Amino acid sequence: MGSKIEYVDSSHLYATNYVRNSKAIGVLWAIFTICYAIIAVVAFVTPEWIGDLETEYPRKFGLWQICKADEVEDCKGRLDDFLSINGLVFKIATVLVGIAVALALFTICAMLLFFFCQSTTVFHICAWLQLLSDVKCPKVCTDIGAFKKASKTPEQVKEELKTAEETKTAVLESSPIPTLQDAPERITSPSTGDEYLSNLKPCPDGTVDWTPLGDMTGTRPGVNKYSLSRYSLSEWRKHNQKVLDPEVITESNIVDYNAKTSMMQAFGNIDKQQSENNKRLKQKARDIFRWKVEVEKACKEITQEVEYLEIERQRLKGASRVLMLPESISKECLDLRSNRFEPDLVADLAEQELIKEMNLVSEVRATLKNTLNKIEEQMAINKAAKHRIEYDWCDKAMAYNTETINLSLNTKSNIIMFRPGSTRFGEYTAPLEYWEYFCRENVQNCEAARQKSADLRGSLNAILVNGGRKLRNQADRTDMALAETVAIMQELCTKLEETLRNTLQRIADMEALIDNLKDSIRKMDAAMKLAQTRLDNRNNWRPHGESVRDQPHLGLIEEVKKIHETVTSLLGQLRNAERVRQDLLKKRTVLEKDIASKRKTLNIDRDRCGMVRSHYPSASELAGH
Repeated sequence: MGSKIEYVDSSHLYATNYVRNSKAIGVLWAIFTICYAIIAVVAFVTPEWIGDLETEYPRKFGLWQICKADEVEDCKGRLDDFLSINGLVFKIATVLVGIAVALALFTICAMLLFFFCQSTTVFHICAWLQLLSDVKCPKVCTDIGAFKKASKTPEQVKEELKTAEETKTAVLESSPIPTLQDAPERITSPSTGDEYLSNLKPCPDGTVDWTPLGDMTGTRPGVNKYSLSRYSLSEWRKHNQKVLDPEVITESNIVDYNAKTSMMQAFGNIDKQQSENNKRLKQKARDIFRWKVEVEKACKEITQEVEYLEIERQRLKGASRVLMLPESISKECLDLRSNRFEPDLVADLAEQELIKEMNLVSEVRATLKNTLNKIEEQMAINKAAKHRIEYDWCDKAMAYNTETINLSLNTKSNIIMFRPGSTRFGEYTAPLEYWEYFCRENVQNCEAARQKSADLRGSLNAILVNGGRKLRNQADRTDMALAETVAIMQELCTKLEETLRNTLQRIADMEALIDNLKDSIRKMDAAMKLAQTRLDNRNNWRPHGESVRDQPHLGLIEEVKKIHETVTSLLGQLRNAERVRQDLLKKRTVLEKDIASKRKTLNIDRDRCGMVRSHYPSASELAGH
C-alpha cells in the first residue's frame, strides 16, 4: 500500500483538528440557538412592545394586541382568545410566530439526540428545524405594522386633506387669486386619491420604488433633489448577511472530514482483509504440502514397481528373441506417434494398421505371450498411474511454490504490479471438495495398480508361435498407410503456413491502426485542456454580476461535451481494435501451435517411423530361416 502510513498520519491530524473545531462551533451554535429561542418566546408572549402612550398620538401594539389612549386606554386582542386579535394579518403573524417559537424550543429538545445519533444527523435535523422557524409575516403584515407605528392614521391624513381643500375653496371665493410667489406650499391630492409627491422622481429604470403609503408610515427613505435611496437599511443588511453566509465553507469542511474518515476506514479494511487472506494462504500451503508428501511416497513406490515389472518383461523377451524385432518396431512406432501434439492425436489409418500389426504379433505369440501380454497391459497401467502421480506431484510442487511466493509478497515488494483480468477464477477451476477427492483418488489408484502388478509378476509363461508371412503382409500395409498420412499432413501444413502469413499481416495492420487511434486520443487532450481552462477561468474570475450564462459559456460547455463524446468514441474504436488484435494474436498462437504439431507429426511419421521400419525383418527371417 505504499505510503499508507503517511496518509494515515496526515488524515488523522486533519481529522483531529476538524473534530476539535467542530465541537467548539457546535457549542457556540447551541448557545445562540438558546438565545434565539428566548428572544422568540419573549416577542411572542409580550402583549405590546412598539409605540408609546405618552406622545401626541398615543399608540402601542405588539404581535397580538393593540392599545389606544385617546381618553381612556383601550386594548384589543388576547392570546387566550384568538378571535379577539384585531385584523387577519395579525392573526396570521401570531400563528406563524407561534410555530416558529415551537420549532425553536423543539430544536433545543432535539439536542438530546446527540446521545443517541451521529452528530451529522443531529445537525441536519436542527438546521432544518431552525430554517422552518425562520418564517416571516407576509408583506401586508409588514406594511400594517409600519402603518401602526406611523405618527398619523390614514383617517387623520384624509381629514387634514379634506380640511385643506375646504380652506382652499374658501380662500379662492373670498380673495383674489394669489401669485405663484405668494402661494403657500401645500399638499394637494390627485383625483385618484393617492398622495402627490412632487419631489419623488422615477429611478433610472423608470419605476418608483416606494408607494405614497411609505411617507405616512415613516418607512420611506429620505428624498431630496440630489439622491433617492433604492433600498432600506434592513435590505442592505440582509444582502450582506447572504453574501457572508458560511454554508459552502461548512459543507467543504464536512466533505473533507468524510473523505479523510473514509480513507482511514478503507486502509483499515484493506489491512484486515490482507491479514485474513494471509491466514488462508498459509492453511492452503500446509494442505498442499501434506498431499505433496503422500503423492511423492506413492510415486516412489510405483516407480520401483515399474522397474521390477520391466525386469520380468525382459526375461520373457529373451525367450522370444525372433519375434522381438517386429514387435519392437511396431511398439516403437506407436510410442513415437503417441508423442504427437494433442491436435494430431487421432486414430488414423496408420494408427489402426500399427495396432493390427501389434495384435498380429500377439496372436502369433499367443501361447508365449499370454502372460507377457498381461505384463504389458499391467506395464501400461503402471506407466499411466506413474504418469498421473508424477503429473499430480508436479502440479502440487508448482502450487506449493506459488503459495510460498504469495506468502512472501507484501505491499512493499518490488515485483507486484497491476494485473488486468486477474480478478477471476482460473479456466479449469474446480471446487475444493473435488480437489480433496482427486488427490485421494490418485493415491488410491496408484496403490491399486502397484498391488496388481506385484501379483502379476508371480505368474510367467510363454510359448513361441511363428507367423512371419502374416507379419510381413501386415508390415507392407502399415508402410502404405504411413505414406498416405505423410502426404495429407504435408498438404495441410502448407495451407496452415499460408494462413499464418495472412494473419501476421493483419496483426501488423491492426497495431498500426491502434497507434493512430492512441495518437488521435492524445491530441484531443490539448483541446480538452483549453476548453476546461477557459471554463475554469470564467467560473472563478468573473465577479458577481459578470458571471452569467452567456453564449460563450454555453459554447465552451458544448465544446467540452463534444470533445468528451469524440474521445469516448475513439476509445470505443480503440477497444474494438485491441480486441480484434487480441483475437488475431490468439489465432496466430493457434496456427503456430498447429504448424508445430503438424511438423512434429511429419518428423515422426516420415523420418523417425520410416527409419525404424526400414529394419523390419523379411519373411524368411520371420519364418526362422
